[in-house]
Amino acid sequence: MELEIAAKLKCPWHGDRFPPQFFVYVSEWLRAKLWKHLWSHHTEQYRKAWLASFPETLWPAVEEQTEDGHAILRLKDGTTIVAS
Repeated sequence: MELEIAAKLKCPWHGDRFPPQFFVYVSEWLRAKLWKHLWSHHTEQYRKAWLASFPETLWPAVEEQTEDGHAILRLKDGTTIVAS
């Protein structure tokens, strides 16, 4: 879900930052582990670019289902984004 939204983001300098990819489900426990991986296995430049698109004050989002079956992402500030 977040990947679909990320693919729509455009960097003012680089253009498309996240090319569309096929969907791979990532469980909640692994998402937390991947967040730690961001800090331990990537350069400072990569981390700055990531946080420019996904500020820590908003992400990671919580996935929720609406009554009609659509998936939404609830950001940390309470904003919701339709994900599917």
